[in-house]
Amino acid sequence: MPSARHATPVALESTTGGDRLVTFGHYAQKLPYDEISSWRWRAMPTYVALLNWTDQGIQGFKDTAKRAEAFAAATQKLGANLLNIWWTAGPYDLVAIVEAPDDETASAALLRLGGAGNVRTTTMRAFGQEEISRIVAKAAG
Repeated sequence: MPSARHATPVALESTTGGDRLVTFGHYAQKLPYDEISSWRWRAMPTYVALLNWTDQGIQGFKDTAKRAEAFAAATQKLGANLLNIWWTAGPYDLVAIVEAPDDETASAALLRLGGAGNVRTTTMRAFGQEEISRIVAKAAG
């Protein structure tokens, strides 16, 4: 396993349930430690969320950093990770980068965020260089 210092985000897939928590970088996932060789590692999909404050959100602007921490905790409970969040000037008030094992998990995390009533989200699936290379190769036939 690479050192945590140089870790890249990963998701784990297996047909068996996990019983131990193994960390990889700042990510953690339950997995059967004695069966680690049977697991397949893959990069988790990345999502870019463009956020705009609602009237409720802007009225509570003083709590925005606390709300970001709560969102990070909520995403982890769902199996996703908030990699970063930036407060921006321009057409969007915030930009968040989220990784999740699948579209359903990412959607659940962002629905939970929007459901709090402080922001509206526009979410895009982002592709890394390795992913887009596979996509291009597949499209090229």
